[in-house]
Amino acid sequence: MILAQVDGLKARARELHQGVELQLSVAVDSLFSPDLVALALKGVQTLFPNVAVRLECVSLGGTLDALRTGRCTVAIAVFDQLDDEISRDFLMPLATEAVVAPGHPLARLGRTPLRERERLFEQHLQIVVEDASQLTRGQDFGVLSPRTWRTGDMHTKLALLRAGVGWGSLPAWLVQAELAAGTLVRLPANTLGPQGQVGYRAYFSHRRDQALGPAARALRERLIEAAARR
Repeated sequence: MILAQVDGLKARARELHQGVELQLSVAVDSLFSPDLVALALKGVQTLFPNVAVRLECVSLGGTLDALRTGRCTVAIAVFDQLDDEISRDFLMPLATEAVVAPGHPLARLGRTPLRERERLFEQHLQIVVEDASQLTRGQDFGVLSPRTWRTGDMHTKLALLRAGVGWGSLPAWLVQAELAAGTLVRLPANTLGPQGQVGYRAYFSHRRDQALGPAARALRERLIEAAARR
C-alpha cells in the first residue's frame, strides 16, 4: 500500500512538472445534460487520474458568475450574454419544453383558442428555476404567470411538476422519459415558442486571461466529441 502511494506521488509530481492542474472546477448550466458531462469527465479521468474535480450546477447567469469570480476554471454555459473577457466554444443546441402533469387542468386544453390558452397559462401557478447569482437576480425569463413557485434546481422542479403543483419548462433531455411514460404531457405554450419549445446554445467557456491546463483542454475536447455524437 505504501509503495502504491509512493507511485501515486511520483505520478502526481510528473503531472505537476507538465503543468497539469491540481483541481478542475467546472460550472455546469442546469439545462445541460449531466450524462454528457459525466461521459466527458470519464475521459479526462483516464488521462489525468490524479486531478481532483469539483462540479457546480447553476442556472442562468450562474456560469458566468462562477468564471468571473474565479470559483470555477471552466463552465458549460447556456446564458447567451456576450462578454469580451470570456472565451466560448460552441458545443450543441439545447431545447426546453413546456410540460404539466396529466391530471392538471392545463393538460385538458385540447382545441382551446390561442388567446384563451395564454390567459389560462397566466392564471395557473408556474414553477420557475431562479438564478442565485447577481447577474440576473430578480429578472424573469419565460415567466408568463404572476403566480410562481421558485426553486434552485431542475430535479426539484421536475418533482413539483410531476406532482401536479403547477406547470413549467424543463430541458428536453430531462422530460423525454416522463413524456414517454405519460407522467408529464406537453403544453402548447406558443407564447414561449413553437408548441412550447425554446431553443438555446451550449458553450464551453473560460476566462481569456487564464490559460487552460491539460485537463481543461481534454475536457473541452471530450465535450465537443460527446456533443457531436449526441
